Amino acid sequence: MHELSALDLNLLPALDALLQRGSVTAAASEIGRTQSATSHALNRLRHHFGDALLVRDGWQMRLTPFAETLKQPVRDAVERAADAFRRPDGFDPTKSTRTVRIATRDICTPLLQGLVAHVARTAPLMRIDVISPDDIRTAVLNGQADIGLRFGDLSENAVLAERIAYHLDWSVFAPTRHAYTSDPSKTCWTNANHVLVSGPGDRKGPIEKLAQRLRLRRKIVAVAPNFMAGLAMARDCNALFTTLRRPFEGIAKSFGLIAQTPPFTVPKASAIVTLREPFSDPFRQWIVEVTDSHLAD
Repeated sequence: MHELSALDLNLLPALDALLQRGSVTAAASEIGRTQSATSHALNRLRHHFGDALLVRDGWQMRLTPFAETLKQPVRDAVERAADAFRRPDGFDPTKSTRTVRIATRDICTPLLQGLVAHVARTAPLMRIDVISPDDIRTAVLNGQADIGLRFGDLSENAVLAERIAYHLDWSVFAPTRHAYTSDPSKTCWTNANHVLVSGPGDRKGPIEKLAQRLRLRRKIVAVAPNFMAGLAMARDCNALFTTLRRPFEGIAKSFGLIAQTPPFTVPKASAIVTLREPFSDPFRQWIVEVTDSHLAD
């Protein structure tokens, strides 16, 4: 243990934030320190490990291979230290300044409305960060996120706890005077112009796959970077936008779009909540209570 006496353990939160965020500016915000102080901490950590830890890659910074090996052990060490020094009176959301990190996709963000409103009302000093990592389950597993919300199937993992939060229907959003509002048929849907949202790696979505199975070909006139842009482009192009009803029905009305039933049967989409065990920590227990109450049908 004599090695620890030579270390400044105040550097541990800074190291964790730098490894998780991959940015001096974001790490400084995470731990509530100035950018200058965080840069100084990074220099001390570089000297200690004999490694750059963060290196510039174009306009961004990236972790060195050695820093990648530190990422999870350091996160685990920070969480164990927090558990060890936590007061026995538990977690008080009204006084906590912790950050709730939610990993999800653009399509899921409207489903967070109730949860975000509850946290803002009952935990006014806390902050909510919504991130969009490449793999949502991995982000929760690695401690990068406290809550994951994704579409897909339940999976088995000894550390992760998952449940279905929502079973969601699909809708065809059409401009008010579009022909589909009076003739919601396969023929009208096929002959209409359509808007898509580009997915990761240009993967085809469930509607596109279903249309191919039914041998229905449609004309794509615009590809949007996200779902809000997709609604706006459907309005501006007088096109149809087929997506999930519940997250976007209210927003679509403000764009002058009407929710119509698809001309074919589309299986409901399952929105999955992912949490990381164990739940003995009072903060994690609170996270479970919040998601059970505000991320559910």
